[in-house]
Amino acid sequence: MQYEIDLKLDKPTLEKLIEEGFSLQVFKGANNVAKDAAKVAVWKSVEELLELNTIKWEEDYAGYFTATVLKDEAVIEATDFSSLKLGDLYTLNSDGEGIVSKGERSDSFNYAMEQQRIPEDQFYCGLGSIADNKISPFVAINIAPQFFVQLEPHEKILLMFSQQPREIGTITVQSESKAILIDFPTDKRKIELSFDENTGWLPSDPADPRVTFLILPLILLMKFAISHLKMNKLIETFA
Repeated sequence: MQYEIDLKLDKPTLEKLIEEGFSLQVFKGANNVAKDAAKVAVWKSVEELLELNTIKWEEDYAGYFTATVLKDEAVIEATDFSSLKLGDLYTLNSDGEGIVSKGERSDSFNYAMEQQRIPEDQFYCGLGSIADNKISPFVAINIAPQFFVQLEPHEKILLMFSQQPREIGTITVQSESKAILIDFPTDKRKIELSFDENTGWLPSDPADPRVTFLILPLILLMKFAISHLKMNKLIETFA
């Protein structure tokens, strides 16, 4: 199933964004069932802005494990992705290999880790999805032996203009930028919006009750997974 966001920029806005070195960074949401604080990474970056910028993606997911410490601006190093379906259990065995089997929860991606040969080693797990024709990680959380992690997909997209270059997979804890959070309803697959240098973000149909838009303040604290949070708490979380 395909989703799409069409972002329109008028000519003066586009010229100013390009002149000041802005790119459009895209973040994707996931729900952490245990409500622990996961971290988000840049999932997609639009470096060459146009008057019409189209972002498309499918509901396809891949799991990964990484030893990258989840600190601000760290780039997740994840080379081995395994395709996952809801209900799968993805286990990091004692040899450091990821094994996919059937899990107990059918509505989430489930993760587990066996005791490692070097017990002090810290690992993290997460989800990735295809962006720009390759799988990119978009959320990560720590994992330990004998503990399960459950992540649920959720079509929440955060768009942010940033002057700070970031690679795909860069953990982002905070950023000084205007951003918009788009919460797709279950029955909507395409959303159109615009951004103006003077008036900011504007959905094409702001009265559509099926779509939740939240324009975030300048200081953006990204504590994910955001999708389990109530919308009236998001200002507190991101402010």
